[in-house]
Order: sequence, then C-alpha cells, then structure tokens
Amino acid sequence: MEYTVVGRARKVNRLFFSVLPRFLWFKLYSPFLHQKLKEKRLLKLHQKSAVEIAEVFMQLEGLFIKFSQQVSTM
Repeated sequence: MEYTVVGRARKVNRLFFSVLPRFLWFKLYSPFLHQKLKEKRLLKLHQKSAVEIAEVFMQLEGLFIKFSQQVSTM
C-alpha cells in the first residue's frame, strides 16, 4: 500500500490521538486502583497499544519500520 506524505502524517496523528487518551485516562483513574489491579491494567494497556503501533508502522513501511526496529532494541 502506498501513502503520500500527508496520508502518512494523518495515519500517525490518528494513531497518536487514539493511544494518548487511553494513557491519560489511565493516569487519571489509576490512583484509585489497588496496586495489583493497576499493574494488570497497565500491562494490558501497553500490550494493546504496542500491537496497534506495530500494525500502523508495518502498514506505513519505510522510515517507520527502521524507527520501530531501533525502538525495539532499547
């Protein structure tokens, strides 16, 4: 699938603004959770977000694949 620069930017922005609110919401309500439940939900949130980010980066190819390869080694 081929994307224009504008199309790639839109896709990344959509991803960013779908993942960020979930983490902000978690940050807001997590102080009210028991520690074990907080850890469990944060792990689930990380896993879900990682899958979404990986899927979008794989679709966009090119620079995003190189970037995700670098991040995965950190």
